[in-house]
Amino acid sequence: MKFIETKKHLVDLFKSNNFEEDARNNCLHTNLLEVEALSNGSKIFVSFPGYKSIRYNEIVYDYRVDISKNEDRVALSHANIITDLFNKVKNVGMAPMELANALIESSIESTFELDKVVNNLKYNPVKPNKDLISRVNTAHGNKTYNQPGNAFDLTIEELFSCIKWIVIQEDINYPISSHCQGRRMPFSRYIEAVFTAQSNTHRLEEVIQRALSHFIPPEWNEIDYSFALKIH
Repeated sequence: MKFIETKKHLVDLFKSNNFEEDARNNCLHTNLLEVEALSNGSKIFVSFPGYKSIRYNEIVYDYRVDISKNEDRVALSHANIITDLFNKVKNVGMAPMELANALIESSIESTFELDKVVNNLKYNPVKPNKDLISRVNTAHGNKTYNQPGNAFDLTIEELFSCIKWIVIQEDINYPISSHCQGRRMPFSRYIEAVFTAQSNTHRLEEVIQRALSHFIPPEWNEIDYSFALKIH
């Protein structure tokens, strides 16, 4: 995907819409701008400034990603993406290897052929069931689970488009150039979600907790994380 170009577009958008002034005045999530319209009518928005917009008195471009789908607008988090991916493999029967390969391909700064991925990952959509929602909620512990973000199935176009805008948040807040994880973190969790949907050695709850952790979790021996080294 075109992460560098998209990140620049976002930063320019923030600068031209009083991000710093609103953040310093604690006027949080007072701006909502559409950043992408999808072929099925769904739209992606960014809401800003976010709650982490000031760190050590410095401005950080923190924001939230929302999707408008079926006339409802809801926020999306890493946990929502993880749950959607898990559901596609576990309850819908999507080919895990093909989905994982598409995620890896999308994680790298390059031309990403979304239309090709949409055609390759055919499936009959089923929204996450009550049991899955309950598991994810329990995995959050004392943290709030954004349950409305899993009230539906994300189409392949919606999924990968939302991922693009969500993971750039990690590149901004935790840049790889500063020896942080950047979008390597969420893509590692997304691959783990696909893995746990067809393996008994680890559980979805572990992936959710690893995504919520403030520390870098150790890699699982069963997964090849070498793809992350190509993310810059």
